[in-house]
Amino acid sequence: MKCEKILELLSPYVENELSAEEKAAVKHHLQTCPNCSSLLSNLEEIHESLADFPELEVSQDLLERLYALPRKKRKFNLGLDFFLRPSLQPVLAVACIFFILISFYFFHPNKKSIHQSLERQVHLGYSKIVRLCAKTGYLKEDLSAFKENILDSLQQQKTKLLGGNEDK
Repeated sequence: MKCEKILELLSPYVENELSAEEKAAVKHHLQTCPNCSSLLSNLEEIHESLADFPELEVSQDLLERLYALPRKKRKFNLGLDFFLRPSLQPVLAVACIFFILISFYFFHPNKKSIHQSLERQVHLGYSKIVRLCAKTGYLKEDLSAFKENILDSLQQQKTKLLGGNEDK
């Protein structure tokens, strides 16, 4: 047996809760493994030390009072702890940056020039996209003129490849 399996069985071994064949397997492993043997001796010492403590039984009255306590429903708490969660911190950082940029826009003395610059950039981007879409349309029309030639060359390549594989 491996040490991982023995580690699971040591506590039941000390408390005599194992079957006969499991006990034999644990004993055999303990004879060959010094690490597990030292762990067993530590567990036996702890077991003997704990045996000196008296076992206390909980009274039925105490159990009934504990079960009678009303359980409080957990409410959603939007406190400071909620905002300090690590999973929420990147979102809060992005929100702060966004609000800072918005405040620069709204409270800048030259708001009009910023607005014009942003509008120009948006229009430039839009015109680039329109030109790119137009180019792809032209490319499609150009390729359709060569469709037959492309299909013929692909067919020839396919037959060459299939013919080459038959020889092997």
